[in-house]
Amino acid sequence: MEVFINESIHNGLLQYSKHIGKQSLHQVHIFEFWVTRVLVNIYGEENILGTFKAENDKKFKKNLTIYGLKQTEVTQFINLMEEYDNWLNSPYLVSKTDLPTKIEAILIKMVSLKAKKEKTSKEELDEYYVFFDPIKGDLAKYKDFVVADKTITPSLWREERAALEGKKKTKVTSELLPASDYKRFGLDIGEVKYLEKDKIEEINTRILEEQSSDDEKAVFDPKKLILTSGSGFVDTLVLLSIIATQIFIALLIAFTLVRG
Repeated sequence: MEVFINESIHNGLLQYSKHIGKQSLHQVHIFEFWVTRVLVNIYGEENILGTFKAENDKKFKKNLTIYGLKQTEVTQFINLMEEYDNWLNSPYLVSKTDLPTKIEAILIKMVSLKAKKEKTSKEELDEYYVFFDPIKGDLAKYKDFVVADKTITPSLWREERAALEGKKKTKVTSELLPASDYKRFGLDIGEVKYLEKDKIEEINTRILEEQSSDDEKAVFDPKKLILTSGSGFVDTLVLLSIIATQIFIALLIAFTLVRG
């Protein structure tokens, strides 16, 4: 069989097949195995493993959108898995990485999207807990050794699970990308989470499109999206306010220099 989509996804599916056959797993690919296991929990074995056996990569990708995951997010997930494989096989593997955290954030969103359409059982939630917040075993050791900040995913998952169990009325966290994604575009996740839901989704979509684009020059300014209210009149007032503030600061500096 040729490589299915990319090496990382292929290895995860192979390891899951071994798991079903009660064969021992290759510990180097424990992360890919668990990613596949989570995908099977969300979408069903036929939609994930079945497409692998049928060598139908298009169907595999399409199945990831069943519950509403955007195509740009599917592309991002696949690209991140490929980046993870490149990192894993790099001859310069000397530091930890945030790639697992980024991949897990998308998986948590997949869980959330499914929960909006189908009731999630406690057993299924417990299964996710083993992956997103491991406290012992090989997976916990792996995350200690590999993940740059192992506190991000458990925190994200606990909030999401609380929302799924009805212990929280809102779940803004599930709509957020990893903090590093915002930082790349000059944003702080602490600022983003207080924006309106539609604005967060708009920024997320633009960031995901940017990350999946082959055009290296196509960099957008998300702060412009934050300032855009949808009302030309309000936007003009905001812009004038910013200009006035900048002029005031310039005058203050000039005045200070003259007096000095």
